[in-house]
Order: sequence, then C-alpha cells, then structure tokens
Amino acid sequence: MRVLVSAYEVDPAAGGEAGFGWHTGRLLAERGLEVHVVTHERSRVAIGRVGALPAGLNFHFVSPGQPMVGLRSGQRGVYANYLLWQRACLERARELHDQRTIDVIHHVSWASLFWGSPLWRVGVPFVFGPGGGAQTSPKILAPQFGTAWRRERLRNSALRFGLWLNPLARRTITHAAAFLATNRETFAAVTRFGARHTELLLDVALPASSILETEREFPGTDAPIV
Repeated sequence: MRVLVSAYEVDPAAGGEAGFGWHTGRLLAERGLEVHVVTHERSRVAIGRVGALPAGLNFHFVSPGQPMVGLRSGQRGVYANYLLWQRACLERARELHDQRTIDVIHHVSWASLFWGSPLWRVGVPFVFGPGGGAQTSPKILAPQFGTAWRRERLRNSALRFGLWLNPLARRTITHAAAFLATNRETFAAVTRFGARHTELLLDVALPASSILETEREFPGTDAPIV
C-alpha cells in the first residue's frame, strides 16, 4: 500500500508538529507501507542529518513561493505561507498519484480544523488529523487571560459560528474518509458538521524507553513505587 503523508514541517530531532510529521512517516514505513511524505523545503536540512532513511520512507520537498506584498511579515505572513504551501502540496500529491497511484492520503500538519486541507481533491481516501481547533476557553479562565480575554472571547465566538461558514473546514470535514480528533469538542463539532467517520486520537505520546517497567524502592516508603 502506498500512503502519502502531508506534513508542513518535519524534524526528527524536534517535538511538536515537526516531530509528529517525522514519527508518523517513520512508523508507517516500519509497518511495511510505502510512504511518501510531502513537506516544506525548509525541512530538507533536518531530515538530511538522519543519513540513510528507513526502508519505504520517502520525502518530497516543496516550496510555496513568496506571498503577495503586504502578506510577507508577522502572523499574516505565517498563514499566507502555509496556504501557499498547501497549494504546492496538492500539486505534488497529484503528480505522485499519477506516477505511482497513491492508495491513501493522510494530512497530519498543520492539523487545525480552521485551515483544513485541500488534499481530498486528489480523489483517493483522505484522512485528516489527529487535529483540533473547535475547543474554546471557558469563562472561568478569564482572570488568567487578563487583558487578553477580550481577544480570546472574540476567538471563541469565531470558532462557535465561523466554522459553519468556513469553506476550508467544511470541505475537509465532509470529504474526509476519516477525521481523527484530539479532543471531544472537535469530535462533536465535526460530527455535527457531517463527518463520515470520526475517532478520538491523541497527538502526543512517549517512547517506550521512557516508561519505567521495573519496580524501585524509595527510602521512607512502605511499598515499592512502580
């Protein structure tokens, strides 16, 4: 089976979404799948440090080009660059499908429901996530936000009502063969908006080597702590 993984950033030495992109591709390849990860050109250096890649794991680097003048700096520049990369990723995905016949496409980052993914347009089974984006901040946390609560309240309103009007989110939800949600708020939202199949799945994990499997005794305790 050939799987195409869409990951905006990939870094084998990092955590967060960059690390998640690497581990998703690696673990799928270890299961015997032919994996093609499409990522940003700037991930090339970090991946190159690995040396020889695991069998079945292939990377394809795409550059989105420059956003229009006025959208090249600050947070607007970050979002504009990502949307341009999504367009370039879609083009590369179509090329790879024509060359090799991709069986499944899995978009892993960014996994924000607000931005969605256009990769369903390739026409093969499409999986999104694990992702979130529908969770809001409860009013009880307002004191913790301080003066930023007004902005957070606007964000809450935008999420509650804006997702219904957001074509990027709606098309992703309705065209995904499976939507993996990282929290119950997002699970409920995508189900309400017409997702065909939704599963809860965390996007964080620990390697087995970090989990203590032997008993240790501590001074001053009556029983060993596992």
